[in-house]
Amino acid sequence: MIFVRKLRGIKMKKLILTILSLIFTTTFLLFGQNTPQNIVVQNNSSDQHETAISFNPNNHNVIMAAWNDFQIEPVKPGYAFSTDGGTSWSHNLIPDIGNYRYGFDPSCAFDNNGNAYYAFIAYKNDPNEKLGPVYISYTSNYGSNWTNYKVSNLLTLQDKCYMTIDNTGGMHDGRIYVTWTDFYNGKNKIKLAYSDNKGASFTIKTIDESVPAQPMDPLAVSLSPTSHEATYVGPLFQSSVPVVASNGDLYVTWLYLDDNHGFGPGKIYIKRSTNGGDSFGSRKTAASFSSGVFGGGYDVGVLRTSSSPTIVIDPATNNIYIAYMALNTSTNYFNIFLVRSTNSGNSWSSPTKLPKPSTGNTQIMPWMAINQNGKISMLYYDAPSSSSVDAYIADIFDNNGSYQITSNKISSVTSNPKNVENPKNKADYVGIISIDETKVIPLWMDFRSNNADIYTCKYYSSSLPGAPSQPQNLQISGNFDDEPILTWDPNTESDVKSGGKYKIYRSFDPVGNTPSNWELAATINAYNGNTPVTTWTDFDALVGGNSHDISYKISAVDNTQKESVPSDVQTIVGRMPKISISNSKKIDSYKLNANYPNP
Repeated sequence: MIFVRKLRGIKMKKLILTILSLIFTTTFLLFGQNTPQNIVVQNNSSDQHETAISFNPNNHNVIMAAWNDFQIEPVKPGYAFSTDGGTSWSHNLIPDIGNYRYGFDPSCAFDNNGNAYYAFIAYKNDPNEKLGPVYISYTSNYGSNWTNYKVSNLLTLQDKCYMTIDNTGGMHDGRIYVTWTDFYNGKNKIKLAYSDNKGASFTIKTIDESVPAQPMDPLAVSLSPTSHEATYVGPLFQSSVPVVASNGDLYVTWLYLDDNHGFGPGKIYIKRSTNGGDSFGSRKTAASFSSGVFGGGYDVGVLRTSSSPTIVIDPATNNIYIAYMALNTSTNYFNIFLVRSTNSGNSWSSPTKLPKPSTGNTQIMPWMAINQNGKISMLYYDAPSSSSVDAYIADIFDNNGSYQITSNKISSVTSNPKNVENPKNKADYVGIISIDETKVIPLWMDFRSNNADIYTCKYYSSSLPGAPSQPQNLQISGNFDDEPILTWDPNTESDVKSGGKYKIYRSFDPVGNTPSNWELAATINAYNGNTPVTTWTDFDALVGGNSHDISYKISAVDNTQKESVPSDVQTIVGRMPKISISNSKKIDSYKLNANYPNP
């Protein structure tokens, strides 16, 4: 039997434990960036799609998700709340509003008081009526109770509403903005409604309208007499998105196509209001393209596509960024493009094409978020083939118009949308929020279970361009000596493989307390030659007992000293260090006090 004293610094023990950990620890080599753990938000036996997401500005752990839910046909407005930063979710459906039992086109937002708002198009599923009015519902208790207000009383065809709330603290703080498209007599009107009393009443404005379309031939009208798209041919205004800058200015952007058949030349338009939506300046063109698409005018495999814009504004500089997708007619692949304005939308940069992942040809359905430091996070689908779809996030850093863009796969399983019944519009649309300097929460439709289900993850990216990705799957176990053993998945970036390190942070805290006493416990090589290092034993702590929580997190450091954001924190109940780290002394030599004969 080998007896090993529990004293820090004994090389024999370290050697034995290192050998044991190499024997009993299994490592998995990942190719590419680390993929975060995927979390199911809603996966009932029916489909869901058209997602939106928002978070409480006063409590970043409170997040709301919204989507179209088909568990009650034809479709209901579904939602979920998380109160732990996106780890777990409680989901439900917006209650019926009188005869308006159904709804779609969800959008959501929080105000500065923590109230959550849900905007959608309500309807009765009556073939003799058009789709219905825009409604807004709000809750102050995570959906236990809802208060419903009608945004518009228009009797025309209304579609694709989006909402935002002014949380700037300025003149119009708390003002709710909702935009949508109103189809009437061959015209497409971009409408705006705003409210200063939690939606109890709204002021409605027309932001812009298309030129009148021309009636189609009588045969088309007879085949679908109530359909705007079938009855008229001409310009299309659609997919308006409102956003509030940090100075309180309101911007609304939308898609324009030369005809409403869903495919053809188009533009991205934008207007600005400096008085809370009461009036707008002249229409500006943010981008032009020869082949845009909306509503299935051109499909990718079995999925329809859309050139609808997504917009964010840098809170520090008020630079405006708009992304959209357009068809590359020479390859018949869709790509995503990004444009920027540094002068309140008056002029725009040339488009920058998003670099495609190595496996993909087509990128569709972008949506963006931006953090307080101006880092853009863009969620999109990559479709290498008609039977293969993955969700990606692109981290975008703007260096005076020169972008550093890194795309990371976030879906842990590649989906085949062909396995979903009626998959055509099941990739519409995605949502993403940037909660703080490093944490991003995406929301997308995933087809891995042969339904269109709502998935999310906790995605962390560095605030520094080019820093390593967040280490994944940190776990804690104990060895025969009751010392914590940490394991994790390896970072596989080339600049981590060659000269990279891991920093291991530890905190000893009273049981049940939030970790607050972080210290650097160790810095170790990320690789030994070509072999990834994915385990570390803490010889200064003991597992078991109930005196303290011992918490750990690790970060990856590349060979230029750029450090990733830390991994998720893992905590184990244990005991204080066997020897105080600040007062510990290594045993450098040993001697016997008496001589004994050999046995």
